[in-house]
Amino acid sequence: PGALQIGVMAAKTIAQYLNVPLISVHHLAGHIYANEYIQDFHYPLLALIASGGNSEIVYLPSPMTFEIIGETEDDAIGEAFDKVARALGLPYPGGVMIDKVSQDPGIEIFSLPKPKVSGYNLSYSGLKSHLVRMIEKEPRDENGKIPEKRVKEYARSTEVAFVNQLLDKLEKAALEKGVKQVVIGGGVSANSYLRAEAKRRFENSEIELVIPPLWCTTDNAAMIAKAAHHMIELNRFAGLDMTSQPDRDLEEESN
Repeated sequence: PGALQIGVMAAKTIAQYLNVPLISVHHLAGHIYANEYIQDFHYPLLALIASGGNSEIVYLPSPMTFEIIGETEDDAIGEAFDKVARALGLPYPGGVMIDKVSQDPGIEIFSLPKPKVSGYNLSYSGLKSHLVRMIEKEPRDENGKIPEKRVKEYARSTEVAFVNQLLDKLEKAALEKGVKQVVIGGGVSANSYLRAEAKRRFENSEIELVIPPLWCTTDNAAMIAKAAHHMIELNRFAGLDMTSQPDRDLEEESN
């Protein structure tokens, strides 16, 4: 993308002008290490990355060493949230709006099928499509809108089903991998149900849960700086031949 290329050019220019090292940071590493603003890391740990483009469970045996042990086999959770929200007639950003309309107490939740996915992997495409088909059959008013009460029920049911799939796999992986910490990152980590349910699940566990502050859940410079600090400690610098790599796998960043 052009924005990344311009960013790389700007970084190279600044590095040359100030005579300082150039550091290449994977943005998913930034989402993970954003949590260090509130808590030091203790390895081995497990990271859940949940965003519009990513749904991954990552094992870190040591600093800046990444092993993806679970990932979505189709849609990312944030992408699925947006598509269900669009079907409900909610404005963009869909995930944020689903969370917002799900806040009222007493909203009825209906059960949804659980995807059958092996290991720690995830799947949202089938569940999303099932929900969209259900929504398309809903009665509407003279303006073509679904009644507000029903929209809230769909939103809350979607939120619970999507998040619980994430946390079921995360909890299973944390216990089986014997980690000391679980950290959560990415835009979907701002979801209020995810934050509350994750805290509930780990509150009596020996595994420490770390959730980033809301200001650090979306892409930002602070999280990149935190990951870059570890790159400096490991003496990992980039050359002026560095290029933007939007499809680079996180595991390729491993120390």
